Amino acid sequence: MYISALALRHCDCLGMMGRGGRNNSVFTVVTALLLSLTFFANAALAFYHSGVERKWWPSMFEGCTVPDLGTNPDTLLEQIMSAPTARCDEIPWADPLLGLSMANYNVVLCAGLGLLCLIFLATRK
Repeated sequence: MYISALALRHCDCLGMMGRGGRNNSVFTVVTALLLSLTFFANAALAFYHSGVERKWWPSMFEGCTVPDLGTNPDTLLEQIMSAPTARCDEIPWADPLLGLSMANYNVVLCAGLGLLCLIFLATRK
C-alpha cells in the first residue's frame, strides 16, 4: 500500500510538471530533476536487490520479512519482532514468460521513468 501511494505521488508530480511547465519553468525543472533523482535511486536499490536475488553478490543482511501489520497499533512492535523471516536471496515470484522478478521489473520501470524525466528536460523549449 505504501508503494502504491508513493507511485501515485510520482504520477501527481509528473502531472504537475506538465501543467506547471507552461507558467513556471523553475518549478518544472526542479520537479523533473527531483523526480529523475528519485527514480534513478529506486532503480539502483532495485538493481542491488536483483543482484542479491540472482546471487550475483551476497546480501548485507541476514534475511528480510514483511510482517502482517494488522489493525491494532499496540501490538505492532511485537508482531514485527516475532515475524518469521524470508530469504532476500530467493525470488518469491518470477514472470513465467521472461523469468524476471518484481525487482527486475522495478529496475526497468524506474530507470525508464528517470530517463523520461531527463528527456523531458532536454526537449523543453
